Amino acid sequence: MISMLRGLYSKQNLIRGVGVDRLLQKAYARWLNLGNKGKLFTVFTEISSKCNLSCENCYRTQLDYPSKNKNMSFDTFKAIVDSTPPGIQFLVTQGFGESAFNPDFKQMLRYAKSSRKFQTIILDSNLLLKNADYYESLFDDGLDRLIVSVDSFEQSVCDRLRKGTDIEKLTRNLIEVLKKFPDRLHARVTVSKTNVNDLENILARLSDMNFQRVEIGTIVDYHNKKTALDDQDATKVHSIIKKFEKRINILLDQYGTCLLPFTTVSFNVNGNIMPCCRIFDDEIIHFGNIASGLKNTYYSDKFNRIRSTFYKKMPLFCKDCPHYRKL
Repeated sequence: MISMLRGLYSKQNLIRGVGVDRLLQKAYARWLNLGNKGKLFTVFTEISSKCNLSCENCYRTQLDYPSKNKNMSFDTFKAIVDSTPPGIQFLVTQGFGESAFNPDFKQMLRYAKSSRKFQTIILDSNLLLKNADYYESLFDDGLDRLIVSVDSFEQSVCDRLRKGTDIEKLTRNLIEVLKKFPDRLHARVTVSKTNVNDLENILARLSDMNFQRVEIGTIVDYHNKKTALDDQDATKVHSIIKKFEKRINILLDQYGTCLLPFTTVSFNVNGNIMPCCRIFDDEIIHFGNIASGLKNTYYSDKFNRIRSTFYKKMPLFCKDCPHYRKL
């Protein structure tokens, strides 16, 4: 029963603790909670906390904290890979910054790939810091999937939503990379009140570019409540998705029972272990540094105590997060 649940849940293409089937998700969460220890699917590494954009819904844009505007050292990344057990489904090489700022990023990808511990290595990027040939070269270094944030093709909308975006460069890079890697380049659209009326145009443009897959996330009462979608907006989003679902493979985030403390481990730029991939400020909380190994950090008594009561008592660091649900 346990192996069946874990296998089925893995096949849901679980990323960031969001599942498609809520009943399966809840059953799996209850099983995980029995042992209080994580069953790792995903490793998040904040390669750089520097960024070339200022996005209105981003944690990094709204807050200042000591680990902001830094690059992870290669030695820290190497320690993370060396400490990680084999058989991990995803390595996500991004936090609240742009990984291409880190001059060691390509070397990090090569080291992670050579370890053979990760089934899929993923990068989330705005595709604007470098030219297309740089991003194409990352696949030679070991990258398996590149997910690009595309929240509008209108410059006026991007000036509000993702300040610093150059629409012409973004479009040019998308076309160039997609031409060579159509199955490895995916788009991600984060929908808020700022761009909900532009969603149909965004999906039409992505479809015309022949994108094979688009992930859609929604802003729901997280950090910036003024831009959160209401019920009317949500109805509009679902209607637009239905219109395009036969033209493009669309994966819509579902808000169910959070599994992040059980299925993922997140490292901020300093190598400190965070409770999830939505918190990279280690002044809020962290569970030690990777220099101490996973046994004394991710599997520590401190983290296990939080996991043991996670679905009964909401941790303070989960406040206002739409993914948290009690069982």
